[in-house]
Amino acid sequence: MPNIPHHDVGSGVIFSWLLNIIGISALLVWTSIGIISLRFRRAYKAQGLDLTDLPHRQPLFPLFPVGVVILGTLMFIVQGYAAVVQDPFDHQNVVATYIGVADYVILYVGYTIYECIFEERRSHFMPLMEVDFISDALWTSGEGVGV
Repeated sequence: MPNIPHHDVGSGVIFSWLLNIIGISALLVWTSIGIISLRFRRAYKAQGLDLTDLPHRQPLFPLFPVGVVILGTLMFIVQGYAAVVQDPFDHQNVVATYIGVADYVILYVGYTIYECIFEERRSHFMPLMEVDFISDALWTSGEGVGV
């Protein structure tokens, strides 16, 4: 039988990978939330709707969503930089750091393919003037808290 090298995968390695998946996923999700928040407000204003009708007031808009996008991106880069400059260089550490990105990309591409095949959409970025704020809304005009 040939001598095949193997690596012992202990609970510490598995825990590290799971921790990295959760951490990088949280960064990607919060960065996405910041982008979605900015896009929501742009679509709402583009349609001429009154911001005082919104039921939730976002403090210090657009500072918070822009800050979330910037900080999320910087943390993503710094986390990878720390894995790359580690001495001695360990490729497994780099993979473990960014393994959550693969999950994010697979889910994003999978949903994009689903939309193209089953919903016949070419993009899930709806034009700002076509975003539907009326159907199934949980609030009506005049019920907002003011901005």
